Amino acid sequence: MAKYLADELGAEERADFESKLVQDESFSLEFEAYMNAWDLQNDPISSSFNTEEAWNTVQNQITETPVVEMNNSKFSFLKIAATLLVLAVAGYFIVNQTQVAVKDTNVFQVHASSASVTEAFKLPDGTVVKLNARSKISYNAEFGISNRNVTLIGQADFDVERNESMPFVIEAGNGRVEVLGTSFDVAAYPGKMLKVAVTEGTVAFSSKVKEDQKAVLNQGQKAQLDTEGQTLEVSEKKDDNFKGWWTRELNFDNTPFAEAFDILERTYQVEFQYPDALKGCAYTGQYGANDTIDNVIAVLESTFPSFTITKKENQYILEGTACPK
Repeated sequence: MAKYLADELGAEERADFESKLVQDESFSLEFEAYMNAWDLQNDPISSSFNTEEAWNTVQNQITETPVVEMNNSKFSFLKIAATLLVLAVAGYFIVNQTQVAVKDTNVFQVHASSASVTEAFKLPDGTVVKLNARSKISYNAEFGISNRNVTLIGQADFDVERNESMPFVIEAGNGRVEVLGTSFDVAAYPGKMLKVAVTEGTVAFSSKVKEDQKAVLNQGQKAQLDTEGQTLEVSEKKDDNFKGWWTRELNFDNTPFAEAFDILERTYQVEFQYPDALKGCAYTGQYGANDTIDNVIAVLESTFPSFTITKKENQYILEGTACPK
């Protein structure tokens, strides 16, 4: 968790960590508690804190992490030790830095959506956010006062309140989005390309890993950044479906499976599995707000009768050897 907050994880480690944040509710809650208790990134006293000395002080009191039998199950004291470590080091701060007033700037506000529900809300600066299911936005107590920085995991649509003197910044995976005030959509799912689509205004989109990978996107443009943060590609192609997860209105016109299924997954919170040989198959279909994933599957089955489609929980598995001619 500390390495994640300090941006010291590799691309693969970061993707795994963020995926667990979205999928594991207990881990997500633990992480939120960790952020609230022990995020020192923006704390004014962090520059004078001797981390090594504090660690050595606590380490001298830790001899082992035992495992004992409790109610016929093994119980590890590792979490308890880690919690005590946080409290001990926090105590070190209080004792040794009493001359510095500790602010609550490191308390994070978190908006997290459930596995099947989208939600809309306003940020303190007036920005309207529509948050897709299985998504999360966090920001610190100084939001709207000294900064307008948020961290996004998942997908959200932003209608940013304009502020010429304070840019609105989104940190997402290996990418960064910066605007003054505009409307746009960001898809930042762990292990997948980071995607930005602009409804109106101008958006600055860049890689945090490779400085020369950056672009200014205008209305109607979209861009994507690979998972490693190495390559940013801008597209002029109009995309009517990037807001489909919110409006539930989708229009596919000879759209490749890979693109169509990615949109369907984010709209209906399902997963499609299919052979690489089918990625380029062209798919046509239109869906409205009242359509469900069952309607989508029915159209697929009638359009591609040679394919076999089976359902396993929230997964749809397509089997076939080649695209029909």
